[in-house]
Amino acid sequence: MVQALQSQPDCLILDEATSSLDEINYQFVEKNILTHYEGTLIAVSHRLTEDADCKIKLDN
Repeated sequence: MVQALQSQPDCLILDEATSSLDEINYQFVEKNILTHYEGTLIAVSHRLTEDADCKIKLDN
């Protein structure tokens, strides 16, 4: 994840990238991604966050 963020791609797709983190570290990583990444971010997660321009919820 660090290498991807350092290269600043136009679009970054994260699939459950923070699923193994506890809540404190999850919030730390999320805050830093949202602060320092300037491209389009697509994040697949079971944790809902308020910091999103668009959310898509899939059931089943």
